[in-house]
Amino acid sequence: MNSYIILGAIVLGAIILLASLLAFVNKNYIRIPPNMAAVIFGRKKMIKNANGSTMEKGYRLVTGGGFFRIPILEEVEFMNLSNRTLKVTVKDAPNKDGVMTTVEGVANVKFASEKNILMVAVERFLGKSDDEVNQN
Repeated sequence: MNSYIILGAIVLGAIILLASLLAFVNKNYIRIPPNMAAVIFGRKKMIKNANGSTMEKGYRLVTGGGFFRIPILEEVEFMNLSNRTLKVTVKDAPNKDGVMTTVEGVANVKFASEKNILMVAVERFLGKSDDEVNQN
């Protein structure tokens, strides 16, 4: 009878350990949609530039796919890379006849997904709301 209790305790412990491991992996594996960029910060990372040189940064970028976050050492923030529609108004613009007019238009803009260009956008816009990004 005691052997069944010991075997049951071992099986129960293995199930609890496996469930804990799955919960840990599920919480720390970060999935990134194609229209987002994840900025992982908290550890220094060597980053390779387009010209082949390397530099040390306090963050790294991941666009699309996923990665495993190291708990306690790393934090993650997301940046929206979707297309944005901005209204543009130019007041007192002369037309071809020299008459001052007001011109209104719409511009569709998007952050480039190339890493070097995206790093500049991250340093300027990370943590800002979509309305704040659209104003700048």
